[in-house]
This record gives sequence, C-alpha cells and structure tokens, in this order.
Amino acid sequence: MKNLLQQKFHQFHNAIKLDNPQGRKELTDKRKQLVEALQKALWMPIKPFDQGSHAIKTGICSSNGRDVDVGLEFEFTKNKKDPVELKKEVQQVLKRIAKGAKSIELKDPCIQVAYKNYHVDFALYAQDPNPNTKSLMLAWGKSPKAKDKGWISSD
Repeated sequence: MKNLLQQKFHQFHNAIKLDNPQGRKELTDKRKQLVEALQKALWMPIKPFDQGSHAIKTGICSSNGRDVDVGLEFEFTKNKKDPVELKKEVQQVLKRIAKGAKSIELKDPCIQVAYKNYHVDFALYAQDPNPNTKSLMLAWGKSPKAKDKGWISSD
C-alpha cells in the first residue's frame, strides 16, 4: 500500500511540476512581456503579482495547455470603476499588445489570453474602500448586464 501511495504521489507531482526549462521559460517570458506592455499602455499604475499554481512553481495543464495566473492590482477603490467596464478596457489593450494570441476572452473571474500551448489569465483587483480592511476585491463578470457582476472579496 505504501509503495502504491508513493507511486501515485510521484505521478501527481510529475504532472504538476514545471520541470521543462523551455516550457517554464516560455510561460514566464510571456507573462513578463504582457505585464510590461500593460504597465506602459494602461492609463493608471498597476501592481502585478503571481497567483494560482504559478505562484507556487507548479502548473496546471488544461485542454488548452499550461496556464499562468496573474493578478493585477489597480490603485483605486472598487467604488471608482465598474468591474466589467474595467475588464473590457484591459481586454482592448491586450488585443493591441498580445501578439500571436489565438483569443482574448472575458471570463467571469479574469481575462484569458490564449496561445497555442498555454494561456495567461489576468484577474483584476481593486482595494476595498473600507479603511479598516486591506482586502482586495476581484472584478467579477463578463457582461455589463449580468446580474452577478460586481466586486467580490478575494479573501
């Protein structure tokens, strides 16, 4: 039983680790390229940060390849901007700067920039206006008319 459990753990570990130096470099380089281009092209400062599997040096392999999850913190409170409007503005900038992308789609929690073997997910955040918290609020939704759009706590 112990050997079987150890074998299963190794299979799982091999499936999620980013051990392919070229694959890891391609993901990291694309993330860096897009973040730097966004920082130059957007109308206000952003603070990028790694999140999800990429933040812990692992990877998730989905039907469209590996992914990189990037948080973008905007320097305003959630009351200053409609979350879907913000996502659409960032999507338009990504359409100009994301060379070689197959698609750039709004998803409820993020904007997904898809390439041949991987995709980069950008989740957009703003500060909670409550001065007693330091929470980031996630821009949720993909349609301006959606009933479930809004800023949701990322805690």
